[in-house]
Amino acid sequence: MTRFWISLRQGVDFVLTNFERMQGGEIFIPKIPSVRILDLAEALAPGMPTHVIGVRPGEKLHEVMCPTDDSHLTYGFPDHYVIAPTTRSTAQMRISAATPWGKSASGSRRASSTILRPIPTS
Repeated sequence: MTRFWISLRQGVDFVLTNFERMQGGEIFIPKIPSVRILDLAEALAPGMPTHVIGVRPGEKLHEVMCPTDDSHLTYGFPDHYVIAPTTRSTAQMRISAATPWGKSASGSRRASSTILRPIPTS
């Protein structure tokens, strides 16, 4: 069983940053590490015995942040992914000095306009 790992401060910063980036309807997903629950238990209480109780109703074994069904709408950036809304044509999605998606992680803006390309699926 795995879970994504993010601090409260990182989560708040990510949300506030994406208020500036959003254009409407996108889903922003941070690139964050994941942890196996048994590894986390061992790190918190080394050597303690564990008792596996199984999966609770509605619980997932592994979380998925970017579903395969949306891969054609998913764009990758150094610190996050953006799933574009299905109500907007991908031809209209452009990065430029005037759009929020054009900001780099440091806040600087890219000079040239580039059409976003979907992340290849495996």
